[in-house]
Amino acid sequence: MTVETLREKGWIVYECIAGSHAYGTNIEGSDTDIRGVFIIPTDELLAGRYIEQVNDKTNDVTFYEIGRFLSLLCGGNPNILDILGTPEDCIIYESEKWKEYFPKHLRHQYLTKKLKNSFVGYAHTQIKKAKGLKKKINWDHKKVVRKDILDFCYILNGPGSRPIKKVFSSELLNTAGVTKVNNAKGVYCLHVDPWGEFNFRGVVKENSNQIRLSSIPKEFIERHHSVDEPITAITNFHYNEDGYSSHCKDYREYTEWLEKRNPQRYADNLKGEQGYDHKNMMHCMRLLMTAKDIAKKKELVIRRPEREYLLSIRNGEMKYDELLENADNLVDEIAEAFENSQLSDSISKEFQQNLLLKIRKNG
Repeated sequence: MTVETLREKGWIVYECIAGSHAYGTNIEGSDTDIRGVFIIPTDELLAGRYIEQVNDKTNDVTFYEIGRFLSLLCGGNPNILDILGTPEDCIIYESEKWKEYFPKHLRHQYLTKKLKNSFVGYAHTQIKKAKGLKKKINWDHKKVVRKDILDFCYILNGPGSRPIKKVFSSELLNTAGVTKVNNAKGVYCLHVDPWGEFNFRGVVKENSNQIRLSSIPKEFIERHHSVDEPITAITNFHYNEDGYSSHCKDYREYTEWLEKRNPQRYADNLKGEQGYDHKNMMHCMRLLMTAKDIAKKKELVIRRPEREYLLSIRNGEMKYDELLENADNLVDEIAEAFENSQLSDSISKEFQQNLLLKIRKNG
């Protein structure tokens, strides 16, 4: 199913411009996102041909089937509420069915105390995204390197430790043997073969994230005890597997971000206060301001009157710590406002089911 097919079949009941154009935070070059709702005819449903969502290839255009839309709406999804509260100049099409099912004078019934958690949760998600990009934005890309297991191995020496690469050469580590140390997680015994006679397997296998174990012959142990400095032949080391796994995850996320990042957005972030993604933080504050209006005024204001303030965040004119403080203060204010509001706790399952049943019967 494609968006074009939805149009051809006449299933679309509502279509609007969403995103920055609806919020009032669009600038030159901003994408135009399209959102909408369609209703699958009842005979199609009975035939088992249900589709809950249709997107174009770029995901700039998304249509939700009415069942999916209603479920998300009653669940307090902020992105779906955006559709319901679209400014008049962003509405492309609304059918008579849409006006009947979602009359403007009754749309306040979808504003409930449940929205506190969804809006604040979405805002925290934007903060998390901004923080996650902080190190990526500030990293020197030329110095970001993929480490290997040996970078996370440390020779144990009394109360301290030393990187294994600074103690043994790559040649010796490639010909060494490794055994586990009983009852000591992450601790191994390194058997270095300075004589080059025993053909051990080496500490790590290429393209592996595990230590490579070897079988140590009795002859090697006997030879080891006959040398003057046995510590150079057999010693214990610790492999920080959690640290290596974390590094691999960070490196993978960084390279994916580097490949997929929006060049213009990255350049914009570097112009202002570095250390966070400006657009993420702008969305965070917008979500919190919208939640505040819902709690205090029982209004769904999608186009924000704070356009200039929000754009100053997007332009990197605000300090990150100041934004976090403002966000924390808003969260506290929103929590208190929802607690004292006259909003209902949530939308009942019965209301949702009855409305959907009415729509299906008419469809």
